[in-house]
Amino acid sequence: MPASQERIHGIDAARAVAMFLGIALHASMAYTTTPEEAWRVSDPSKSVVFDALIYVTHNFRMQAFFMIAGFFAAMVISTKGSAYFLKNRAVRIALPLVLGLATIGPVTQLAKIYAGDRCGFGAATPSIWGAFTAYYAEHGFRAMRSPIHLWFLEFLLIMYTAAFAGRAASKVLPGALLNAFDRIGDRLFRTAWSPVIMGCLTLPLVIGVHDWMIDGGRGVRPWIGLVPSLLLGMCYHLTFFTFGWAWWKRRREGIEIYSRMGPVWFIGSCIAPLAIVLWLLPAARALQPDDPQNFSLGMTMKCLWNFAAWFGALGFIGMFLRWFRRPSAAWRYAADASYWAYLAHMPIVIALGGLTYNWGLNCFEKFAIVVAVTAAVLFVTYHFGVRYTPIGWMLNGRRGDQAHPKTRANPQPTVSPTPVPQQ
Repeated sequence: MPASQERIHGIDAARAVAMFLGIALHASMAYTTTPEEAWRVSDPSKSVVFDALIYVTHNFRMQAFFMIAGFFAAMVISTKGSAYFLKNRAVRIALPLVLGLATIGPVTQLAKIYAGDRCGFGAATPSIWGAFTAYYAEHGFRAMRSPIHLWFLEFLLIMYTAAFAGRAASKVLPGALLNAFDRIGDRLFRTAWSPVIMGCLTLPLVIGVHDWMIDGGRGVRPWIGLVPSLLLGMCYHLTFFTFGWAWWKRRREGIEIYSRMGPVWFIGSCIAPLAIVLWLLPAARALQPDDPQNFSLGMTMKCLWNFAAWFGALGFIGMFLRWFRRPSAAWRYAADASYWAYLAHMPIVIALGGLTYNWGLNCFEKFAIVVAVTAAVLFVTYHFGVRYTPIGWMLNGRRGDQAHPKTRANPQPTVSPTPVPQQ
């Protein structure tokens, strides 16, 4: 197989685990010591363990996901062309976003109303369905527009647009400038200092972004009023996507370094979010809002968060590159299932959090039940209701290995078979 078409199995596994970690992260939201009001579920049994789980996972997961997305985007364009890429992403990203906003979004809102009623959030609701219809009657199209956890699909579409704009610009830029960029990229992927170098580039963006997990609105927000925080967040994630895009061209060098350093980088990256959640955030919350120490604490947290994200994302991917080099049907299946699982998990997790609210169990037992039941529902629905249907073809493509088992066991003769493209 040509080098450009080699499948890098470790990245498949990393992508699957990143998606499944999102389910665990959202399930743990109900049991943190600092609950989010928008979540609607704040269980009476709490533990700082779930705060740590959220902060550690949040520090690298989506960064690694967008890095992988950039890597695969460059791979598809270089091997199959721009026209194929546009058609492919329209089906795989844009269509699931539209359908998700019309289906998963309303079901998630219904789950929030149910969970809020079970947990005593706000006024008592005489009718769950009545509250649901009243919500959509009041907010109309704006309610349908809210992406909830599907925001990453919106970001991906923006990133693909930026990538094509960059490709178009590269055709008119001076050759000397392009050669300079290539030399910089070559050196970047040959050095173990790449997380530090990239961290220096993203630090101004992180300082400007308002993130409740890092600063809770305290201290460090110098760009507010000049550049929208959401735009800075978009640019921050775009940096990881661009890194992954550039990595494709230099994949052999990057894989060698990241697979070697991955475990060390990842373990080290966990120290920063743990320090934030266990030490720095409690110290910041003990201060008055106008205390001058808020600025120094906020700056410290954002610096730690920024550099740990690069070490964590590259370390996370590097571990899978090191330990999952060989093809695995189980991991390939998990990678396919992870997309559906992440799209569909939110209403299940929220509803189960509300259902178990009054159960006489501790937070660890409830968390285990929510994750186990959610995983069971998602895998059963994927295997029997998604994988061999047009929904599965939309999310993962129609491959020869995705033919229904009965069809594989009893193949029907055809007059002129059409080969199914492998992706």
